[in-house]
Amino acid sequence: MEAVLALCARAEPHCALLELRLDAAAPGVLDPAELVRRAPRPVLFTCRPPREGGRWRGSEEARLDLLARAARSGAAWVDVEWDAVDPFLARGPVPTRLLVSRHDVSGALSWDELFASVRRPEASAGKVAARVGDAREALELLARAEAEPRPTVAVALGFAGAVSRLVGPCYGAPHVYAAADPERPAAPGQLGCERLAGLLWGRRLGPQTRLYAVVGRPLAHSRSPDVHNEAFAALGVDAVYAWLETAAPEALLEALDARWRGLSVTSPHKETLLRAAGVRPEEEAAAVGAVNTLVRAPDGGWRGRNTDALAARRLLAAVAARRSAAAERLRLGLLGCGGAARAVAWAARSLGMSVRVYARNAGRARRLAEDFGAAYAGGHDALGAEHGCDVLCNATPVGMSPGPALSPVAAEAFGAGVVAYDLVYAPRRTRFLADAAARGAEVVDGVEHFVLQARAQLELWLGRARLGALPAGWPAALATAPASRSPLEATERADAL
Repeated sequence: MEAVLALCARAEPHCALLELRLDAAAPGVLDPAELVRRAPRPVLFTCRPPREGGRWRGSEEARLDLLARAARSGAAWVDVEWDAVDPFLARGPVPTRLLVSRHDVSGALSWDELFASVRRPEASAGKVAARVGDAREALELLARAEAEPRPTVAVALGFAGAVSRLVGPCYGAPHVYAAADPERPAAPGQLGCERLAGLLWGRRLGPQTRLYAVVGRPLAHSRSPDVHNEAFAALGVDAVYAWLETAAPEALLEALDARWRGLSVTSPHKETLLRAAGVRPEEEAAAVGAVNTLVRAPDGGWRGRNTDALAARRLLAAVAARRSAAAERLRLGLLGCGGAARAVAWAARSLGMSVRVYARNAGRARRLAEDFGAAYAGGHDALGAEHGCDVLCNATPVGMSPGPALSPVAAEAFGAGVVAYDLVYAPRRTRFLADAAARGAEVVDGVEHFVLQARAQLELWLGRARLGALPAGWPAALATAPASRSPLEATERADAL
């Protein structure tokens, strides 16, 4: 009992309703009436059986008796599974709100069957949970829930479904679920309550809320939701920013309705979405051949931009200014050949810098070199101590958390006359930058790049005038620990290296 109440106290500052799982304890240990009396928030009682993914260890009769007691204890809600509603109601009147739920733990159900099973006239709301492998499926689940005759919570299980745990109220959900203890989530992909509260900043979401997200795969490392939600809250914008983890970005775009106003695009989709139907690349994005930002156009399509290129151009120009040198006299060694590398190559060449490309994927690297008037110099191991470059830029995912702390080049590549520029921002001090600093090189870290490109995205989405109200300390989110990793670990992608 005391352990449960300690978790309640931990969650209380971040929530309006506490779900208490009676199946988490042995039968007879938890008293619903005492929990309601001592809990700091209104209570929703759940006692989940194993067939629905729960841990109840007693008989079905004892479970339903306990739920009936819970319903009469003064609780705000009681959760009853779809196939137990009739025997539960047979135990007497229900003096509280009834949530009818179904959890497809096997993945065998059609969504028609899933939603139909919780559509009970006695229910105040419904809840469905289903495992998804892609954010597009999560959005389809949310849209189905929004069309239900009663408010319905749709939980898309797995990290690809994390969007459902943040934007559910925008699709009519009466509440969303988060774990009091982030190390013990109730289901795959569930966020901790402190993490969720940190993304919402006390804002109440609804059908009118404008939606934004980062699109890529994997996304466990991304701090974009923290940074952009902090900005929306500071500016008083009714908007929220989520994750859309997908392997099929073009199909995902088709699933986004008009309330989705802007997207950040990350690896490996920057070049794919440049060519997607409905995307019109503009200005630097067309020249780079990759997009990292999409802005909803008045006709419902998308304008494609590349704020990575704009940030890189500004940072490289600043390097030249600090050296009191004309940019066209500087030589850039570029590690990588993916969308981020293309943005840096465009920025450098637009300033007149010469560029040498070092990448493992020789075919893609040669195409990049040809596109920007650069030279392909071989793989990463070809970059030795005598490379002759003034700036070395890591535009690969090597060194990114939660992957291993590696550098794409040997420490001997750095010296006092070299500038090390890393696009990886988590962690801020990568092995690449640590090696450079240890050998006397100037460093430009990924956070500097990330903040510049994120601000440029906000200008495109909201207008430059609106950003004048951003506090000087934005983004404070990057001063905190990185987001907890998902079961989908970040991996190096050969086509970007």
